[in-house]
Amino acid sequence: MDYLKQMNGDLAKAPVQTGNDEFPDGNYVVRVEKADVVAVKSGENVGKPQVEWWLRVMGGPAGTVNRVIFHYHRLFGRDAEQVQAAISRFKTDLSRIEQEITDFEQLPAILAVLIASETRIRLTLKTNQTSRIQNCYFNGLAPQE
Repeated sequence: MDYLKQMNGDLAKAPVQTGNDEFPDGNYVVRVEKADVVAVKSGENVGKPQVEWWLRVMGGPAGTVNRVIFHYHRLFGRDAEQVQAAISRFKTDLSRIEQEITDFEQLPAILAVLIASETRIRLTLKTNQTSRIQNCYFNGLAPQE
């Protein structure tokens, strides 16, 4: 607490940031900080599996560097066709970052390898009638620095 008390002057001078919290469309270089299989926590799909990504922006448009992009690959759907489409999108993104998966038992090891690696992604906003949805597409591996 003593350390924090010494920073009261900095606290008083620090402005509250205003503006849009959304990431602008564009290309980013990110470091994978977390990648794990987790269950959906709420809503009609509670308990269903998805891959949760925490992606630290290392390079991108002004104001985005060092921010974290939270991205989810759902591995479920309402019917067999939607399940197939979701798994296909996930498998495609893994392929783009040079990771091949033939069995979900391999997934924890693949995700562990990706943590702290850098991956290029492109973010594209897609607006539907009820909310703004931001899609995240993996485009390939970025050089390690």
